[in-house]
Amino acid sequence: MKNLIFILLFFITALPFIVTAQESEENESPEKIKAREMFIHTRRAGGPHMTYTPNAYENALIQKDRMPKDKEISGSLTRLINWQTANPKGLFYSRTGNNYISGRTNSIAFVQGQPNIYYIAAAQGGVWKTLNDGVNWVVLTDDLPTLATGDVVVDPNNPNIIYLGTGELNYSGDSQYGDGIFKSQNGGLTWLQIAPGSLVGTRCSYMAVDPSNSNTVYFAGSNGVFKSTNAGLNWVNMNSGTNANCLLLDPVNPQIIYISTGGTNAGQVKKSTDGGNTWVTLSSGLPGSMGRIQLAISSSSNQILYASIAAPSGGSLLGLYRTTDAGATWTLQASSPNYLGGQGWYDNAVIVHPTDPNIVVVGGIDLYVSTNAGVTLVQKSSWSTSNSQNMTHADIHRLAYNGTNLYCMSDGGVYKSTNNGNNWVDLNYDLSTLQYQSADYDITNTAMLQGGTQDNNKMTSTNAGVDWNQRTTGDGGYTIVDPVNTNYVYGQYVNGSIQRSTNTGVSFTNITPSGSTGGLFYNPYEMAPGDHNTIVFGRADIWKTTNAQTATTSSGWTQIATTAVVGGSVSAIGISWTNTGKIYIGTSNGRILITTNNGTNWAVQTGFPYVSDFIVDAANDNICYASLGGTSGTHVLKTTNGGVNWVNITSNLPNIAANSILLRTATPRMIILGTDIGVFQSVDEGASWVNFSSGMPAVEIYDMKYKQAAGLILAATHGRGCWTFDLGSVLGVDPYSVIPKTFELNQNYPNPFNPDTKIKFGLPKEGNVKLSVYDVSGRQVELLADQNFNAGTYEITWNASSYSSGVYFYKLETEGFSETKKMILTK
Repeated sequence: MKNLIFILLFFITALPFIVTAQESEENESPEKIKAREMFIHTRRAGGPHMTYTPNAYENALIQKDRMPKDKEISGSLTRLINWQTANPKGLFYSRTGNNYISGRTNSIAFVQGQPNIYYIAAAQGGVWKTLNDGVNWVVLTDDLPTLATGDVVVDPNNPNIIYLGTGELNYSGDSQYGDGIFKSQNGGLTWLQIAPGSLVGTRCSYMAVDPSNSNTVYFAGSNGVFKSTNAGLNWVNMNSGTNANCLLLDPVNPQIIYISTGGTNAGQVKKSTDGGNTWVTLSSGLPGSMGRIQLAISSSSNQILYASIAAPSGGSLLGLYRTTDAGATWTLQASSPNYLGGQGWYDNAVIVHPTDPNIVVVGGIDLYVSTNAGVTLVQKSSWSTSNSQNMTHADIHRLAYNGTNLYCMSDGGVYKSTNNGNNWVDLNYDLSTLQYQSADYDITNTAMLQGGTQDNNKMTSTNAGVDWNQRTTGDGGYTIVDPVNTNYVYGQYVNGSIQRSTNTGVSFTNITPSGSTGGLFYNPYEMAPGDHNTIVFGRADIWKTTNAQTATTSSGWTQIATTAVVGGSVSAIGISWTNTGKIYIGTSNGRILITTNNGTNWAVQTGFPYVSDFIVDAANDNICYASLGGTSGTHVLKTTNGGVNWVNITSNLPNIAANSILLRTATPRMIILGTDIGVFQSVDEGASWVNFSSGMPAVEIYDMKYKQAAGLILAATHGRGCWTFDLGSVLGVDPYSVIPKTFELNQNYPNPFNPDTKIKFGLPKEGNVKLSVYDVSGRQVELLADQNFNAGTYEITWNASSYSSGVYFYKLETEGFSETKKMILTK
């Protein structure tokens, strides 16, 4: 898998030029652009400058398949229910007020003679099918080992036969690896793997079926072009060159094939006249140095082709070229407008009208149409418009005609035009392929959800995910809902930011400490689980506020670790429930730092893979678990002595990046881990793990939230939206983990009592609490508590067996609150 290594090396060398549409409007620096794609690659690989182990994704899927499933284990309580989608449809787009958005879509495949039936391949959302021209969709691949898809094609001679090339060849950090080629012979109802990724490559750009001989099938991707002459039973490498971005069959003579190779910085156009056995490089009239190249051939005049060519450095438009002699010579038609922006390495698409070879459509950030063979390009859509009829989402990956209907596939799903791009409708209402970075829920109303997604920023649901409303555009990151005052929601944009909403996510204000510096594309922050006023925020340094609801960019923050102390970029944060000064920090370069005194001193350990998440035991903050990225074989660590020693509890987990970790402390105690290929569970402190993904497709888990009082797990996936698992319904909930909004002192129970009674109280914030018992003369007879308590709900039992019958009083005292109640002891 040398090609995988090449791709990763390309990321490292070429990332300074990478940008996405929304952020290009923010005038990002090259350093910030580099951070975007390095963020995900670094986590997957296990740290800066590390490479992804060849075939790691494919091997991890095999390991996962061999693991026991919670559904199949006798006595497993979680076998009784499944994960449920909290994203059954697309995202409502507030900017236009009349559109829906889904996730990145890479291709579309039509059924000849049936214009209302077609298929799409979503980035990490799998294959979907419509029978009514996009009004409704059905997902077909949730049972496959991977949902990362590059291209889907239908046999033109048998509409029941479908080929799927998995893995994306889009060169972005979140373009996931695939698992080879799959085939369906019943319209997508069932699938069979017909070529492993270790043979054909783990990223696909195009597939094609010879219309004159259905046994001949082509695959183009990271390992180049492969050919089967027996309908997929065997595959032969056609020695085309690696990173093949495009493959087209001549509509008149399918033995003639055109391809583009060379990835993003060594582009070439090649032609074969013998079915791929030999190749000739077409260069006459083309630039000497080219980046990513996408090709389109005229179905009405097969001598005419167009090439949309990005610059090898920077990704801008190098030129739209045309040939009228089947590639012998090429002519520059246009080098402006720059429809690729600075990201032709990532989104670059071109198509020719089926009956008029002079009409050519191109797309990158937005879509343009030419009626004079590409000489003049007129913009026909805008990602930033508020006009729903002119809106297609930014970052266009594929264009296609079905008859005279034009389809556009982008980072926001599928769009259709019946008048050659003048007006558009989206087909995303019934699609669930959003790529979340993070999500959270309101503990007092679990139907209220908040989230952040790739290229669709922040969104809110008020009905448990049935409907989601997009609030802003761009890239959305980590999300936290304040458990005490749930009007406060914390989110982020990119490149070192943290934002606060005071109106349940309707609008946000930047509160990033102005003195902070460096860090990752998405910088972690965490709210102290025992004090909703405390947030710790990490970049290349670490900052803390104890006034989260009022902190601003210039006030309320204190630096508790400098860049010299951190020694890298903060990638994970864990905070004690009972002592907000005890903090665990992880970095992308494998350092773990612990302070017990609010940053005055730090203990540092090194040599770990990328640290992606922490979870601290609520009852004992010396117990902490860490999840780790990379493919080194170590993915979960545990300490029982406050980080002095860490024990590897990876056990039988698949060797793939782990991104998020949760802990249930109530009986039965349970560790839950979110990874690049799904969710896993351990009930024996990591001695063994089981596949905990029943009902959920095999998709990347970027974030999980669990609140023991509600019993609900919320998982944010990067391709199939959000999912929930109602752990409380099968294991019970812990009401004492609720954080009340105000101080509470309940009436003791039972009352009257003999000799035991329970006194329950609630604290909205951490603090020292004194609970005393007095007799009728006002003399203190018992001190039940005098210590620091975390925010939460507590219950203390008083045994009065040594006291005589009568009236007693119990008093709760803490900073800002004091209350006394009467109780009666009867013997």
